Amino acid sequence: MDRKLKSAAALVLAGALALPPAAASAGPLPAGITTRKSEEGLALALGAGEPLYRLDLDRIAKRRRDAARIAEERCADVCHKLWRPAPAPKDFVAGGDWSTTQRPWGAQLTYKGDPLYTFAGESLAEAAKLQVAPPYFSSYSAKPTAMVDGVPVATLYWHAALYEPPAPEAKTPAGVGVRWAKTAYVFADTENRQLYVARSGRACKADCGGLEPLAAPLAAAPVGEWKPVEDSAGARYWAYQGRIAHRASADGEPLPGAGWRPLEVR
Repeated sequence: MDRKLKSAAALVLAGALALPPAAASAGPLPAGITTRKSEEGLALALGAGEPLYRLDLDRIAKRRRDAARIAEERCADVCHKLWRPAPAPKDFVAGGDWSTTQRPWGAQLTYKGDPLYTFAGESLAEAAKLQVAPPYFSSYSAKPTAMVDGVPVATLYWHAALYEPPAPEAKTPAGVGVRWAKTAYVFADTENRQLYVARSGRACKADCGGLEPLAAPLAAAPVGEWKPVEDSAGARYWAYQGRIAHRASADGEPLPGAGWRPLEVR
């Protein structure tokens, strides 16, 4: 294989061999980095909106050096044309989940241990045809992107880099917690059932679309932004910022646009 091509592939893969361990919590976004909502979650992007990606190749290289050699050989003639390492911003200081891995030209930005890339090709269809991370790699499983005689010969080895900001500090009543839901932190009960509020802000009396008001104990007292409220029949419910909270019942969660919205931490 041409030495220049091997060197180009090595630029994509080499960083994974010296990745710093991921920190326990995320920090603020580095300069020049932003986020955008997607179907997968809160995706990282450059300030101009160019999506950022992570590659399975880096994780393979970190976990299995023998597999990394095979991936490098497969990647050498194409990868350097498709994936451009995202350089760390000027005066960047590592912290939280953000760090760097060293390249011959300088520092590449990493998030949760994964080097970040922008796509430099014409379309992702090019990347889908690239046989870089074959499905027969031990402990590697990914969506097939190319088939021959019903057998996968190429896999989806790139992914949008998804961001999860630090969990906010929120005072909650007993039985209520906070969890990340793709693009925002939301309240949920101890069974991990997400909480909702009616867009009208009122409690649901009937036909609640699979939801029920979140009951509050008789002796409940206000906790942070949460306050117990009482209806005309004397039933007590929890309200967050003045809106009565509801949780999914055994019938399931409400359909999008059905007059409900997730109860986000604000």
